[in-house]
Parts: sequence; structure tokens; C-alpha cells
Amino acid sequence: MTPTNAARVVPAGEFKAKCLQLMDEVDQTGESILITKRGRPVSILMPVTSEAPGICGRYKDRVRIPDEGLPKAFTATEWADIIDSAGADDTE
Repeated sequence: MTPTNAARVVPAGEFKAKCLQLMDEVDQTGESILITKRGRPVSILMPVTSEAPGICGRYKDRVRIPDEGLPKAFTATEWADIIDSAGADDTE
């Protein structure tokens, strides 16, 4: 998150004095607060979401593809032969 994504900017001194109030505000509104020290962004107070993490990247570094790679995909002709042979078993 970049500082421009925060709905509001609060100096650290004000944040210290109103911490619990600001936490409630973020929880109720769902909007983030950028906390600054001497005008420099240092932290972001943001709501916790209960959304499930996305599927992309979920298994990064957990799944290994063998060195020989994956089997090659069937061609359209090969699929047609597979379907035809499966249909032949149904008639017997």
C-alpha cells in the first residue's frame, strides 16, 4: 500500500493520543490511516479483512515440477481416438 491509498493522514502524536478511537474508526469504516512522523510516512493502520487469499501464488515454493517436466498434452486427434475408444467399450 502506498501512502496515497490511505483515506486519512494522522501525525504520530495524534495517533498516540487517539489510538483506540482511530482503531475503532478503521474497523467501522474500512478505510486506512497513514501515520506520519515529522511529515514522513512511517506506518499504516488498516483494517483486517476476512477475505480468503487468492489462488495465484498460493503454492509458490511448495510444489516442485520434476526435472523431466510434465507429460505432453494430447493433440486433437489423440483426444478423438481416446473418446472413440471409450465409446467402443460402452457398446459391448
